[in-house]
Amino acid sequence: MDYETGARSHLDRMNLTNRLCEMLQPVFDEHNVDFMEYGQNVLLRGNASFQSRLKKLDVKRSDVICMAKFAPDFLLHHRDSKTLCMADAKVSITPMFFDSAIMSLQYNSEVRDLDRHRIGEVEREAWDNYILRFPKRKVAIIMAAPYSPVLIHAEWATNLKGLHRYKGDLNTEADGSGTPHVNVDLAAMRPLSDFMKEEFGETIDKEMYGDILKEIRAWPLNKPGRVNWVQFNNVVVKLSRKCPWVRGRMPNNHERVKEYKRLFEELGLGFDVYRPTISA
Repeated sequence: MDYETGARSHLDRMNLTNRLCEMLQPVFDEHNVDFMEYGQNVLLRGNASFQSRLKKLDVKRSDVICMAKFAPDFLLHHRDSKTLCMADAKVSITPMFFDSAIMSLQYNSEVRDLDRHRIGEVEREAWDNYILRFPKRKVAIIMAAPYSPVLIHAEWATNLKGLHRYKGDLNTEADGSGTPHVNVDLAAMRPLSDFMKEEFGETIDKEMYGDILKEIRAWPLNKPGRVNWVQFNNVVVKLSRKCPWVRGRMPNNHERVKEYKRLFEELGLGFDVYRPTISA
């Protein structure tokens, strides 16, 4: 993982998503729900030629292709009720850093009490797929976010409202793949434990659930390239009021590293100093 950014690249975020799926599988399996891999990797597995062609097509204009390319990650089957649905695992490690962007989102979404703890992201085309091409309450989004007090959320996609929809085809302000996104309100989602109880009648073992929460707390926040170190650590301090596990960090050659290390120590917060591999 890139220490300067936390997990700036698309591949790093994929690794965290894969890790989330690894943590979820035994939880579902132990609580009467079959957890079966699905999604593009299963549907197109072994067909390298088609995968290559798919990347060159304007897939956003084809409902059929979108259903394959942006298919949810796994199937869930409750053994007792025989309920069968789909679910997609998402990881959000980049809080919204700029207050002006939060205020704009509050105004445009008419959610006046929205704060940075509540703002998550879903890939736009995946979101459209769940909302437009699947039956209601048949695709659940499971999202882990270390800057949320709840840490891991779950909700039917059709129960959610997009707060903001990025209009362009390439998000030039985003790091990594630049995938356009839709912002969602994490507070409109249930804790995973509540979702399991209310939808499947299953109570997650406290120790298993605690292990998942413990790992998510340890995930570092992403620092986008457009955010400087002072801005990053000031937001970490704000987030720590509800999420005291979030950690600050700075390269050892930053002119204010000693000041911020002392500040975080006074606040009782974690702070990491590292030797950068590139200029900071």
